[in-house]
Amino acid sequence: MGVDDVNKLIAAAVTNGTSRRAVLVLVAVNLVAVVVLAVVVWARVTEDTFDPLGSYPLQDVLNEGDPPVIALNEFVIVEGTKCNDTEHPVPIEGEMSWRNLDPRGSTFVTGVTPGTRLPGCVTTVFQNPIPAEVKDRTLRLIEGGFDPVWELGGIETPIRDDGFKGTSRRWMTEPFRLIP
Repeated sequence: MGVDDVNKLIAAAVTNGTSRRAVLVLVAVNLVAVVVLAVVVWARVTEDTFDPLGSYPLQDVLNEGDPPVIALNEFVIVEGTKCNDTEHPVPIEGEMSWRNLDPRGSTFVTGVTPGTRLPGCVTTVFQNPIPAEVKDRTLRLIEGGFDPVWELGGIETPIRDDGFKGTSRRWMTEPFRLIP
């Protein structure tokens, strides 16, 4: 509704015996109602923000080498720190994937799993078996003359007691090479 439309409404109201002042008061009341509604909606949306997870720094691959070099029959050993900025354990839903950095183009999601983040920051060592599809892709790349570089990454989403999913955090490892 533009200014011309408001002027037409005022003219029509005045023609029907309503004072211009009464119409302006009615328009002002409606504008205030819209502003109040917007504030209530904004407060409700920001109230639902659930963001208990701290930032996740780059995770270290502990296998030998710089960058680490890992045989396909070994585990990728990762040390990672993950934080919960509250005083209570927080349930999370985590998704992990293997991403081919060089050459780019392959990402393999290896599942979504539940977990719990304890209060504070916790550093853990993870032993990650190499999935069959990553092994197959690596062998095909090597046969094609490439020296494949990978990283592990994931997304963790906190889940409130009422089931509401909060703000997700991304994590990733340093790059590493896979060899036969």
